[in-house]
Amino acid sequence: MSLNITQLGKYEIRRELGKGAMGVVYEGFDPVLLRRVAIKTILPAQLVKGEAADVMARFRREAQAAGRLNHPGVVAVYDYGEAIASDDQTRIVPPGSDSAAGHLVAFIAMEFVEGRELKEHFEANECFTVTESARIMGEILDALAHSHSQGVIHRDIKPANLIMLADGRIKIADFGIARTDTSELTLAGTVMGTPAYMSPEQFLGQRVDARSDLFSCGIVLYQFLTGEKPFTGNPTTIMYKVLREEAIPPCHLNLMLPPVWNEVLKTAIAKHPDDRYQSASDFAAAIRLALARHGPGPLVADTQMGLHPSQTAALDAATKAEVPRSREPPITAQTGLRSHRALRLGVAALALLIVAATVLYAAIGNRQSAPSLGVAAPMANPASPEVIPTPPTPVPVSVVPQPEPEPAPQAVTALPQPAPATLQAPASVAAEPAANARPAVVKVPKPAKAQNPIPKLTQPAADARSPRCALILQKAMLDEPLKPEERKFLNESCQ
Repeated sequence: MSLNITQLGKYEIRRELGKGAMGVVYEGFDPVLLRRVAIKTILPAQLVKGEAADVMARFRREAQAAGRLNHPGVVAVYDYGEAIASDDQTRIVPPGSDSAAGHLVAFIAMEFVEGRELKEHFEANECFTVTESARIMGEILDALAHSHSQGVIHRDIKPANLIMLADGRIKIADFGIARTDTSELTLAGTVMGTPAYMSPEQFLGQRVDARSDLFSCGIVLYQFLTGEKPFTGNPTTIMYKVLREEAIPPCHLNLMLPPVWNEVLKTAIAKHPDDRYQSASDFAAAIRLALARHGPGPLVADTQMGLHPSQTAALDAATKAEVPRSREPPITAQTGLRSHRALRLGVAALALLIVAATVLYAAIGNRQSAPSLGVAAPMANPASPEVIPTPPTPVPVSVVPQPEPEPAPQAVTALPQPAPATLQAPASVAAEPAANARPAVVKVPKPAKAQNPIPKLTQPAADARSPRCALILQKAMLDEPLKPEERKFLNESCQ
Protein backbone atom coordinates (compact mmCIF):
# COMPACT_ATOMS: atom_id res chain seq x y z
CA MET A 1 0.00 0.00 0.00
CA SER A 2 1.45 3.33 -1.05
CA LEU A 3 1.39 6.10 1.58
CA ASN A 4 2.23 9.80 1.34
CA ILE A 5 1.31 11.90 4.39
CA THR A 6 1.94 15.63 4.60
CA GLN A 7 -0.27 16.52 7.57
CA LEU A 8 -2.21 14.81 10.36
CA GLY A 9 -4.65 16.98 12.19
CA LYS A 10 -2.82 20.14 13.20
CA TYR A 11 0.61 18.53 12.87
CA GLU A 12 2.82 19.01 9.83
CA ILE A 13 4.70 15.88 8.71
CA ARG A 14 8.36 16.58 7.92
CA ARG A 15 10.10 13.24 7.49
CA GLU A 16 9.89 9.54 8.26
CA LEU A 17 11.85 8.38 11.32
CA GLY A 18 11.12 4.65 11.28
CA LYS A 19 8.74 1.98 10.15
CA GLY A 20 7.28 -1.00 11.96
CA ALA A 21 4.95 -3.89 11.23
CA MET A 22 1.81 -1.92 12.13
CA GLY A 23 2.70 1.68 11.27
CA VAL A 24 5.22 4.44 10.75
CA VAL A 25 6.85 7.01 13.04
CA TYR A 26 7.28 10.53 11.64
CA GLU A 27 8.93 13.72 12.71
CA GLY A 28 6.24 16.38 12.92
CA PHE A 29 5.83 20.00 13.91
CA ASP A 30 3.18 21.63 16.06
CA PRO A 31 2.49 25.05 14.47
CA VAL A 32 0.51 26.20 17.49
CA LEU A 33 3.12 25.55 20.23
CA LEU A 34 6.06 25.76 17.80
CA ARG A 35 7.74 22.53 18.84
CA ARG A 36 8.92 19.35 17.20
CA VAL A 37 7.02 16.19 17.94
CA ALA A 38 7.29 12.49 17.13
CA ILE A 39 4.11 11.10 15.59
CA LYS A 40 3.48 7.37 15.85
CA THR A 41 0.79 6.09 13.48
CA ILE A 42 -1.23 2.94 12.89
CA LEU A 43 -3.22 2.25 9.75
CA PRO A 44 -6.19 0.03 10.59
CA ALA A 45 -6.58 -0.86 6.92
CA GLN A 46 -3.20 -2.63 7.03
CA LEU A 47 -4.12 -4.80 10.03
CA VAL A 48 -5.65 -8.24 9.95
CA LYS A 49 -9.39 -7.89 10.38
CA GLY A 50 -9.54 -10.21 13.37
CA GLU A 51 -6.78 -8.28 15.17
CA ALA A 52 -7.54 -4.72 14.11
CA ALA A 53 -9.89 -3.96 16.98
CA ASP A 54 -7.49 -5.31 19.64
CA VAL A 55 -4.49 -3.49 18.16
CA MET A 56 -6.37 -0.19 18.01
CA ALA A 57 -7.48 -0.63 21.63
CA ARG A 58 -3.91 -1.24 22.75
CA PHE A 59 -2.67 1.73 20.76
CA ARG A 60 -5.22 3.97 22.44
CA ARG A 61 -4.30 2.53 25.82
CA GLU A 62 -0.62 3.36 25.23
CA ALA A 63 -1.57 7.00 24.81
CA GLN A 64 -3.71 6.89 27.93
CA ALA A 65 -1.05 5.15 30.03
CA ALA A 66 1.81 7.43 29.01
CA GLY A 67 -0.48 10.46 29.20
CA ARG A 68 -0.99 9.79 32.91
CA LEU A 69 2.73 10.11 33.56
CA ASN A 70 4.61 13.34 34.09
CA HIS A 71 8.25 12.48 34.77
CA PRO A 72 11.52 13.60 33.12
CA GLY A 73 12.49 9.96 32.68
CA VAL A 74 9.39 9.10 30.63
CA VAL A 75 8.77 10.19 27.06
CA ALA A 76 5.82 12.58 27.33
CA VAL A 77 2.65 12.09 25.29
CA TYR A 78 1.02 15.28 24.01
CA ASP A 79 -1.95 14.16 21.99
CA TYR A 80 -3.92 11.22 20.57
CA GLY A 81 -6.09 11.44 17.47
CA GLU A 82 -7.73 9.56 14.62
CA ALA A 83 -7.71 11.43 11.32
CA ILE A 84 -9.61 10.62 8.16
CA ALA A 85 -7.35 10.62 5.15
CA SER A 86 -8.33 13.14 2.52
CA ASP A 87 -6.97 14.08 -0.87
CA ASP A 88 -5.25 17.19 0.33
CA GLN A 89 -3.81 15.67 3.54
CA THR A 90 -3.41 11.89 3.41
CA ARG A 91 -3.56 9.82 0.26
CA ILE A 92 -3.87 6.05 0.61
CA VAL A 93 -4.26 4.17 -2.65
CA PRO A 94 -4.83 0.41 -2.23
CA PRO A 95 -3.44 -1.74 -5.08
CA GLY A 96 -6.02 -2.20 -7.82
CA SER A 97 -8.29 0.48 -6.37
CA ASP A 98 -9.34 3.57 -8.30
CA SER A 99 -10.94 5.21 -5.30
CA ALA A 100 -9.19 7.99 -3.44
CA ALA A 101 -11.56 7.84 -0.53
CA GLY A 102 -10.11 8.60 2.88
CA HIS A 103 -9.02 6.01 5.43
CA LEU A 104 -8.75 6.21 9.20
CA VAL A 105 -5.27 6.89 10.61
CA ALA A 106 -4.70 6.68 14.36
CA PHE A 107 -1.74 8.63 15.73
CA ILE A 108 -0.01 9.62 18.95
CA ALA A 109 1.91 12.90 19.15
CA MET A 110 4.70 12.62 21.72
CA GLU A 111 7.89 14.30 22.88
CA PHE A 112 10.62 14.37 20.22
CA VAL A 113 13.72 12.84 21.81
CA GLU A 114 17.10 13.13 20.15
CA GLY A 115 19.20 10.22 21.32
CA ARG A 116 20.14 6.63 20.75
CA GLU A 117 18.49 3.48 21.98
CA LEU A 118 20.45 1.70 24.69
CA LYS A 119 20.29 -1.35 22.41
CA GLU A 120 22.60 0.42 19.95
CA HIS A 121 25.19 1.00 22.68
CA PHE A 122 25.13 -2.68 23.70
CA GLU A 123 25.35 -3.91 20.11
CA ALA A 124 28.37 -1.63 19.56
CA ASN A 125 30.07 -3.28 22.61
CA GLU A 126 30.38 0.07 24.34
CA CYS A 127 31.60 -0.29 27.91
CA PHE A 128 30.01 1.37 30.93
CA THR A 129 31.70 1.78 34.29
CA VAL A 130 29.99 0.44 37.39
CA THR A 131 29.33 4.00 38.55
CA GLU A 132 27.80 5.00 35.22
CA SER A 133 25.71 1.83 35.10
CA ALA A 134 24.42 2.49 38.61
CA ARG A 135 23.50 6.06 37.68
CA ILE A 136 21.58 5.00 34.57
CA MET A 137 19.75 2.24 36.42
CA GLY A 138 18.89 4.72 39.14
CA GLU A 139 17.19 6.97 36.58
CA ILE A 140 15.29 4.05 35.05
CA LEU A 141 14.08 2.82 38.43
CA ASP A 142 13.13 6.33 39.50
CA ALA A 143 10.96 6.70 36.38
CA LEU A 144 9.41 3.27 36.97
CA ALA A 145 8.70 4.13 40.59
CA HIS A 146 6.65 7.10 39.33
CA SER A 147 4.95 4.94 36.70
CA HIS A 148 4.05 2.25 39.24
CA SER A 149 2.71 4.85 41.64
CA GLN A 150 0.29 5.91 38.87
CA GLY A 151 -0.82 2.30 38.37
CA VAL A 152 1.01 1.83 35.04
CA ILE A 153 3.06 -1.35 34.49
CA HIS A 154 5.30 -1.08 31.42
CA ARG A 155 5.75 -4.86 30.84
CA ASP A 156 8.34 -4.39 28.06
CA ILE A 157 11.43 -2.86 29.69
CA LYS A 158 14.34 -3.60 27.35
CA PRO A 159 17.29 -1.67 25.83
CA ALA A 160 15.30 -0.91 22.66
CA ASN A 161 12.76 1.06 24.74
CA LEU A 162 15.39 2.99 26.71
CA ILE A 163 16.63 6.10 24.92
CA MET A 164 19.89 7.72 26.02
CA LEU A 165 20.18 11.43 25.33
CA ALA A 166 23.33 13.25 24.30
CA ASP A 167 23.94 14.38 27.90
CA GLY A 168 23.69 10.82 29.23
CA ARG A 169 20.18 11.02 30.66
CA ILE A 170 17.80 8.14 30.02
CA LYS A 171 14.12 8.10 29.04
CA ILE A 172 11.62 5.23 28.93
CA ALA A 173 9.56 4.97 25.75
CA ASP A 174 6.93 2.73 24.16
CA PHE A 175 4.16 1.88 26.61
CA GLY A 176 2.48 -0.11 23.84
CA ILE A 177 1.75 -3.19 25.96
CA ALA A 178 1.55 -1.39 29.29
CA ARG A 179 -1.17 -2.44 31.71
CA THR A 180 -3.03 0.03 33.87
CA ASP A 181 -4.77 -0.81 37.09
CA THR A 182 -8.16 -0.17 35.42
CA SER A 183 -7.41 -2.05 32.19
CA GLU A 184 -9.12 -5.33 31.41
CA LEU A 185 -7.63 -5.83 27.96
CA THR A 186 -4.89 -8.15 29.21
CA LEU A 187 -6.35 -11.36 30.60
CA ALA A 188 -4.64 -14.27 32.32
CA GLY A 189 -3.05 -16.61 29.82
CA THR A 190 -1.88 -13.87 27.45
CA VAL A 191 1.86 -13.83 26.80
CA MET A 192 3.27 -10.46 25.72
CA GLY A 193 6.76 -9.02 25.85
CA THR A 194 10.32 -9.63 24.63
CA PRO A 195 11.51 -13.16 25.61
CA ALA A 196 15.05 -12.26 26.73
CA TYR A 197 13.66 -9.71 29.22
CA MET A 198 10.36 -11.30 30.25
CA SER A 199 9.71 -12.42 33.80
CA PRO A 200 8.64 -15.99 34.66
CA GLU A 201 5.06 -14.87 35.35
CA GLN A 202 4.89 -13.30 31.89
CA PHE A 203 5.95 -16.60 30.28
CA LEU A 204 3.32 -18.43 32.33
CA GLY A 205 0.63 -15.97 31.30
CA GLN A 206 -0.06 -14.97 34.91
CA ARG A 207 -1.13 -11.55 36.10
CA VAL A 208 1.88 -9.25 36.38
CA ASP A 209 2.64 -6.36 38.70
CA ALA A 210 5.47 -3.89 39.30
CA ARG A 211 7.88 -6.71 40.23
CA SER A 212 7.75 -7.96 36.63
CA ASP A 213 9.26 -4.64 35.47
CA LEU A 214 11.94 -5.01 38.16
CA PHE A 215 12.88 -8.44 36.78
CA SER A 216 13.39 -6.87 33.35
CA CYS A 217 15.49 -4.11 34.95
CA GLY A 218 17.65 -6.80 36.53
CA ILE A 219 18.33 -8.24 33.07
CA VAL A 220 19.34 -4.78 31.81
CA LEU A 221 21.66 -4.25 34.82
CA TYR A 222 23.22 -7.69 34.15
CA GLN A 223 24.04 -6.51 30.62
CA PHE A 224 25.54 -3.29 31.95
CA LEU A 225 27.91 -5.14 34.30
CA THR A 226 28.88 -8.11 32.09
CA GLY A 227 28.06 -7.23 28.49
CA GLU A 228 26.01 -10.43 28.23
CA LYS A 229 22.37 -11.43 28.71
CA PRO A 230 21.83 -13.98 31.50
CA PHE A 231 19.41 -16.06 29.38
CA THR A 232 20.05 -16.58 25.67
CA GLY A 233 18.88 -18.85 22.84
CA ASN A 234 15.68 -19.22 20.89
CA PRO A 235 12.41 -18.25 22.62
CA THR A 236 11.74 -21.79 23.81
CA THR A 237 15.25 -22.15 25.25
CA ILE A 238 15.02 -18.75 26.92
CA MET A 239 11.69 -19.65 28.49
CA TYR A 240 13.14 -22.90 29.89
CA LYS A 241 16.17 -21.09 31.34
CA VAL A 242 14.09 -18.31 32.87
CA LEU A 243 11.77 -20.84 34.52
CA ARG A 244 14.31 -23.52 35.48
CA GLU A 245 17.93 -22.36 35.50
CA GLU A 246 19.89 -19.85 37.55
CA ALA A 247 21.94 -17.22 35.77
CA ILE A 248 25.75 -17.31 35.93
CA PRO A 249 26.90 -14.97 38.73
CA PRO A 250 28.03 -11.72 37.08
CA CYS A 251 31.36 -11.76 38.92
CA HIS A 252 32.27 -14.93 37.03
CA LEU A 253 32.01 -13.02 33.75
CA ASN A 254 33.54 -9.75 34.98
CA LEU A 255 36.47 -10.48 37.28
CA MET A 256 36.78 -6.83 38.31
CA LEU A 257 33.24 -6.75 39.68
CA PRO A 258 32.91 -6.89 43.50
CA PRO A 259 31.01 -9.99 44.72
CA VAL A 260 28.32 -7.87 46.38
CA TRP A 261 26.75 -7.39 42.92
CA ASN A 262 26.08 -11.14 42.76
CA GLU A 263 23.60 -10.78 45.60
CA VAL A 264 22.02 -7.66 44.12
CA LEU A 265 21.31 -9.35 40.78
CA LYS A 266 20.33 -12.65 42.37
CA THR A 267 17.53 -10.86 44.18
CA ALA A 268 16.55 -8.77 41.14
CA ILE A 269 16.03 -11.76 38.82
CA ALA A 270 14.67 -14.24 41.35
CA LYS A 271 12.19 -16.75 39.94
CA HIS A 272 9.39 -15.95 42.37
CA PRO A 273 8.15 -12.35 42.69
CA ASP A 274 8.17 -12.55 46.50
CA ASP A 275 11.93 -13.19 46.44
CA ARG A 276 12.66 -10.05 44.41
CA TYR A 277 12.82 -6.42 45.41
CA GLN A 278 9.28 -5.37 46.22
CA SER A 279 9.52 -1.91 44.68
CA ALA A 280 11.67 0.11 42.32
CA SER A 281 12.84 2.17 45.31
CA ASP A 282 14.13 -0.96 47.05
CA PHE A 283 16.03 -1.99 43.93
CA ALA A 284 17.56 1.48 43.52
CA ALA A 285 18.53 1.53 47.20
CA ALA A 286 20.33 -1.82 46.89
CA ILE A 287 22.29 -0.50 43.89
CA ARG A 288 23.33 2.65 45.75
CA LEU A 289 24.38 0.63 48.78
CA ALA A 290 26.48 -1.77 46.69
CA LEU A 291 28.13 1.15 44.94
CA ALA A 292 28.77 3.06 48.17
CA ARG A 293 30.47 0.10 49.80
CA HIS A 294 33.00 -0.15 46.98
CA GLY A 295 33.06 3.37 45.62
CA PRO A 296 35.00 6.51 46.55
CA GLY A 297 32.16 8.00 48.61
CA PRO A 298 31.33 7.33 52.26
CA LEU A 299 29.10 4.48 53.31
CA VAL A 300 25.47 5.52 53.56
CA ALA A 301 23.45 4.20 56.48
CA ASP A 302 21.10 1.35 55.65
CA THR A 303 18.20 3.20 57.25
CA GLN A 304 18.52 5.92 54.64
CA MET A 305 18.45 3.35 51.84
CA GLY A 306 15.02 1.97 52.71
CA LEU A 307 16.10 -1.68 52.43
CA HIS A 308 14.27 -4.56 54.04
CA PRO A 309 16.25 -6.14 56.92
CA SER A 310 16.60 -9.41 55.02
CA GLN A 311 18.04 -7.61 51.99
CA THR A 312 20.47 -5.64 54.15
CA ALA A 313 21.65 -8.85 55.85
CA ALA A 314 22.18 -10.52 52.48
CA LEU A 315 24.25 -7.58 51.22
CA ASP A 316 26.30 -7.56 54.45
CA ALA A 317 27.04 -11.28 54.06
CA ALA A 318 28.07 -10.82 50.44
CA THR A 319 30.33 -7.90 51.35
CA LYS A 320 32.06 -9.78 54.18
CA ALA A 321 32.64 -12.76 51.87
CA GLU A 322 34.52 -10.62 49.38
CA VAL A 323 38.02 -11.83 48.58
CA PRO A 324 40.76 -10.06 46.60
CA ARG A 325 40.26 -10.53 42.89
CA SER A 326 42.79 -10.36 40.11
CA ARG A 327 42.86 -7.09 38.19
CA GLU A 328 42.03 -8.51 34.81
CA PRO A 329 39.93 -6.80 32.12
CA PRO A 330 36.27 -7.78 31.89
CA ILE A 331 35.70 -11.05 30.03
CA THR A 332 32.66 -12.68 28.57
CA ALA A 333 31.35 -16.16 28.86
CA GLN A 334 33.11 -17.17 25.65
CA THR A 335 36.44 -16.09 27.07
CA GLY A 336 35.76 -17.71 30.44
CA LEU A 337 37.83 -20.69 29.25
CA ARG A 338 40.98 -18.60 29.31
CA SER A 339 41.48 -19.19 33.02
CA HIS A 340 41.13 -22.98 32.55
CA ARG A 341 43.61 -22.91 29.68
CA ALA A 342 46.06 -20.89 31.76
CA LEU A 343 45.67 -23.38 34.62
CA ARG A 344 46.44 -26.31 32.33
CA LEU A 345 49.51 -24.52 30.95
CA GLY A 346 50.70 -23.77 34.46
CA VAL A 347 50.34 -27.41 35.52
CA ALA A 348 52.19 -28.57 32.40
CA ALA A 349 55.01 -26.10 33.02
CA LEU A 350 55.30 -27.26 36.64
CA ALA A 351 55.43 -30.90 35.52
CA LEU A 352 58.21 -30.11 33.02
CA LEU A 353 60.12 -28.28 35.73
CA ILE A 354 59.86 -31.26 38.08
CA VAL A 355 61.02 -33.68 35.35
CA ALA A 356 63.97 -31.44 34.45
CA ALA A 357 64.97 -31.14 38.11
CA THR A 358 64.74 -34.92 38.54
CA VAL A 359 66.92 -35.58 35.49
CA LEU A 360 69.47 -33.00 36.61
CA TYR A 361 69.59 -34.43 40.11
CA ALA A 362 70.09 -37.97 38.74
CA ALA A 363 72.85 -36.78 36.42
CA ILE A 364 74.68 -35.03 39.25
CA GLY A 365 74.30 -38.10 41.47
CA ASN A 366 75.71 -40.42 38.79
CA ARG A 367 78.56 -38.05 38.13
CA GLN A 368 79.50 -37.93 41.79
CA SER A 369 79.22 -41.71 42.28
CA ALA A 370 81.20 -42.62 39.12
CA PRO A 371 85.01 -42.94 39.71
CA SER A 372 87.27 -40.54 37.89
CA LEU A 373 89.65 -43.38 37.12
CA GLY A 374 88.51 -46.93 36.58
CA VAL A 375 90.44 -50.17 36.89
CA ALA A 376 90.05 -52.41 33.89
CA ALA A 377 89.62 -56.01 34.87
CA PRO A 378 92.28 -58.36 33.54
CA MET A 379 91.15 -59.77 30.23
CA ALA A 380 92.38 -63.28 30.70
CA ASN A 381 91.06 -65.81 28.24
CA PRO A 382 90.24 -69.08 30.00
CA ALA A 383 91.02 -70.98 26.83
CA SER A 384 94.50 -69.45 26.65
CA PRO A 385 95.96 -69.49 30.17
CA GLU A 386 99.40 -68.75 28.80
CA VAL A 387 98.45 -65.18 27.96
CA ILE A 388 100.28 -62.97 30.39
CA PRO A 389 98.77 -59.56 30.99
CA THR A 390 101.02 -56.59 30.73
CA PRO A 391 102.23 -55.26 34.02
CA PRO A 392 99.89 -52.64 35.45
CA THR A 393 100.84 -49.04 35.42
CA PRO A 394 102.79 -47.95 38.43
CA VAL A 395 100.62 -47.73 41.48
CA PRO A 396 101.33 -45.58 44.47
CA VAL A 397 103.99 -47.19 46.61
CA SER A 398 104.87 -46.65 50.17
CA VAL A 399 108.28 -46.93 51.75
CA VAL A 400 108.53 -49.86 54.12
CA PRO A 401 111.37 -49.40 56.59
CA GLN A 402 113.82 -52.32 56.74
CA PRO A 403 116.19 -53.24 59.54
CA GLU A 404 119.18 -53.22 57.16
CA PRO A 405 121.22 -50.03 57.00
CA GLU A 406 120.87 -49.75 53.23
CA PRO A 407 117.89 -47.85 51.76
CA ALA A 408 114.72 -49.83 51.99
CA PRO A 409 113.26 -51.00 48.68
CA GLN A 410 109.84 -49.79 47.70
CA ALA A 411 107.05 -52.19 48.50
CA VAL A 412 103.63 -52.55 46.95
CA THR A 413 100.89 -52.22 49.56
CA ALA A 414 97.44 -53.71 49.29
CA LEU A 415 95.77 -50.39 50.16
CA PRO A 416 95.62 -48.04 47.17
CA GLN A 417 95.69 -44.27 47.54
CA PRO A 418 92.53 -42.15 47.08
CA ALA A 419 93.33 -41.63 43.35
CA PRO A 420 94.25 -45.10 42.03
CA ALA A 421 95.72 -45.48 38.58
CA THR A 422 94.00 -47.35 35.79
CA LEU A 423 95.30 -50.82 35.00
CA GLN A 424 95.48 -51.37 31.27
CA ALA A 425 94.39 -54.61 29.68
CA PRO A 426 96.86 -56.66 27.59
CA ALA A 427 97.38 -55.34 24.08
CA SER A 428 96.33 -58.62 22.49
CA VAL A 429 93.10 -58.69 24.40
CA ALA A 430 92.41 -54.93 24.11
CA ALA A 431 92.29 -55.28 20.34
CA GLU A 432 89.40 -57.76 20.71
CA PRO A 433 87.52 -56.88 23.92
CA ALA A 434 85.16 -59.42 25.36
CA ALA A 435 81.45 -58.79 24.82
CA ASN A 436 80.63 -58.85 28.52
CA ALA A 437 83.74 -57.06 29.71
CA ARG A 438 83.16 -53.94 31.76
CA PRO A 439 85.47 -51.85 33.88
CA ALA A 440 85.64 -52.78 37.50
CA VAL A 441 85.08 -50.08 40.05
CA VAL A 442 87.99 -49.44 42.34
CA LYS A 443 86.95 -50.09 45.89
CA VAL A 444 88.80 -48.77 48.82
CA PRO A 445 89.83 -51.95 50.66
CA LYS A 446 89.33 -52.24 54.34
CA PRO A 447 92.39 -52.40 56.62
CA ALA A 448 94.05 -55.77 56.49
CA LYS A 449 93.02 -58.11 59.24
CA ALA A 450 95.59 -59.44 61.58
CA GLN A 451 94.74 -63.08 60.98
CA ASN A 452 95.09 -62.71 57.18
CA PRO A 453 98.18 -60.63 56.70
CA ILE A 454 98.97 -59.71 53.11
CA PRO A 455 102.63 -60.28 52.39
CA LYS A 456 104.59 -57.26 51.30
CA LEU A 457 106.76 -57.88 48.28
CA THR A 458 109.77 -55.96 47.36
CA GLN A 459 110.14 -54.68 43.83
CA PRO A 460 112.54 -57.44 42.75
CA ALA A 461 110.22 -60.13 44.03
CA ALA A 462 107.25 -58.56 42.29
CA ASP A 463 109.10 -58.58 38.99
CA ALA A 464 109.91 -62.28 39.38
CA ARG A 465 106.39 -63.49 40.24
CA SER A 466 104.49 -65.85 37.92
CA PRO A 467 101.26 -64.93 36.15
CA ARG A 468 99.23 -66.78 38.72
CA CYS A 469 101.04 -65.01 41.46
CA ALA A 470 100.22 -61.68 39.82
CA LEU A 471 96.53 -62.54 39.59
CA ILE A 472 96.35 -63.71 43.22
CA LEU A 473 98.24 -60.62 44.33
CA GLN A 474 95.84 -58.33 42.45
CA LYS A 475 92.90 -60.19 43.99
CA ALA A 476 94.39 -59.64 47.42
CA MET A 477 94.94 -55.95 46.65
CA LEU A 478 91.21 -55.60 45.82
CA ASP A 479 90.37 -57.11 49.22
CA GLU A 480 88.70 -60.10 47.65
CA PRO A 481 88.56 -63.32 49.69
CA LEU A 482 91.29 -65.85 48.82
CA LYS A 483 90.85 -69.57 48.74
CA PRO A 484 93.12 -71.60 51.04
CA GLU A 485 95.12 -72.94 48.11
CA GLU A 486 95.52 -69.41 46.70
CA ARG A 487 96.72 -68.11 50.06
CA LYS A 488 99.15 -71.03 50.36
CA PHE A 489 100.46 -70.39 46.82
CA LEU A 490 100.81 -66.72 47.64
CA ASN A 491 102.80 -67.39 50.82
CA GLU A 492 105.07 -70.00 49.24
CA SER A 493 105.63 -68.91 45.64
CA CYS A 494 105.11 -65.16 45.62
CA GLN A 495 107.64 -64.15 48.32
